Amino acid sequence: MNKENKKQDLAARVAWLYYVAGKTQLDIASILGISRQIAQRLLSAAKEQGLVNVQIIHPISECLELAQNLADKYKLDLVRVVPSKGADLQSINDMLAQEGADVMGMFTHQSKPQIIGIGSGKTLRNIIDALPLSEDSQHVSVSLIGAIARDGSATRYDVALKLAEKIACKYFIIPAPLYVDQAQEKQSWCQHRAYQIVKDKAQQSDAFFIGIGEVGLGCPLNTEQFITDEQVNQLNELGAVAEILGYFIDQNGKPVVSEFNDLTTSIRLPANSDYNVIAFAAGEHKYSAIRAALKGQYLKGLVTDEMTALKLIKELD
Repeated sequence: MNKENKKQDLAARVAWLYYVAGKTQLDIASILGISRQIAQRLLSAAKEQGLVNVQIIHPISECLELAQNLADKYKLDLVRVVPSKGADLQSINDMLAQEGADVMGMFTHQSKPQIIGIGSGKTLRNIIDALPLSEDSQHVSVSLIGAIARDGSATRYDVALKLAEKIACKYFIIPAPLYVDQAQEKQSWCQHRAYQIVKDKAQQSDAFFIGIGEVGLGCPLNTEQFITDEQVNQLNELGAVAEILGYFIDQNGKPVVSEFNDLTTSIRLPANSDYNVIAFAAGEHKYSAIRAALKGQYLKGLVTDEMTALKLIKELD
């Protein structure tokens, strides 16, 4: 890489931190190990050279290379990597939301009607917040996951309706709790005509947008009271490191033998399928979960961060 390209990469990195992550010039100087004056000059250069135009249009070479390496290694059709070197988790999540919105927009901005299957979680909610409003959508938003806990409460992070409101489209929700109490009850829920309609619609999705959940005390399913502390510990003992739409997998991406995998009403996305499954997940705490999803070959696309991508490339066989 020549000197000019290196300078543009650094200017683009500064622009990401300033415009997307909301960092001050002093913050950026500390994160990147440069002076505030240099950070200020790079920010000015980014604007003058046209690198910033609502979106940051100059991709960072290291991130592009990591994305290509991940795509090649796991036979993924789409990989996006946001810069995260020296960034805190909130900054990473802000950048992930922006890049995720760009990827999601590839489908929501199409003139051809799209069926979009969507999971749940804070990450997807943040991405939809960053998605531009649309008032002329012919698309359909379909929930892939039951969002009702056993006590009857609903998660704050059910996002099918939020997406439908953002792009002005019709939406379908799974009319069932995430986990039922026994197999016979699941059969009753899943045989219902309304459930079958949503399931059939979901299986026709042009794209499936999902998060990848870690499994541990304080994880989303735990804090949202879908699973108790005791159940989290039991799942960890069984080898669960990740969950996809409420289904648990081990470090090799294999389904964990547990009552939860038998009692969830979510749409199951099998490994090695033709489904266009795109996951959004980033941060050190998500590494093991992302690793498991990749090893299990559940994904066709991934949007993640630089340091996680680097670790995935270095550590995975």
